[in-house]
Amino acid sequence: MKRVIILLSVITVLLSVSALTQVPGIINYQGRVVDAGTNFDGTGQFKYVAGLDPTNSASVFVLKIANVAGQPSQKNLIFNPEVSGRTYTPQFRTNLVTGSWVTPTGIGGPTTNIDQVTITDLNAVEPQKFYRVDISLP
Repeated sequence: MKRVIILLSVITVLLSVSALTQVPGIINYQGRVVDAGTNFDGTGQFKYVAGLDPTNSASVFVLKIANVAGQPSQKNLIFNPEVSGRTYTPQFRTNLVTGSWVTPTGIGGPTTNIDQVTITDLNAVEPQKFYRVDISLP
């Protein structure tokens, strides 16, 4: 089974990268693409597994995190495209460096609009939460 993982982080606390460098206090929607456990550098089979057109540089997978109006403890995970034959599994953890990636237990949706999917994390109460989408192709 081929698998790629799209990671999107929402950081709401100050992070220290080292004693000499500092990351800004708030980083919204910092994305990272992982292919077989390695940061994606434009090579490999990512576009194939994700169902994208490998000959078109504009063919990309997009993941956004959005607030849910009137629901401060919820977040919408919005991604596209959704391609038939792929399985999309949202995952999160509260520490980007350590801990296990788990599937949220309180999920609303999915709601699909053509090839865009919205899934709602109904329990997004942590001060920082890192999301990724595991895309698998059986």
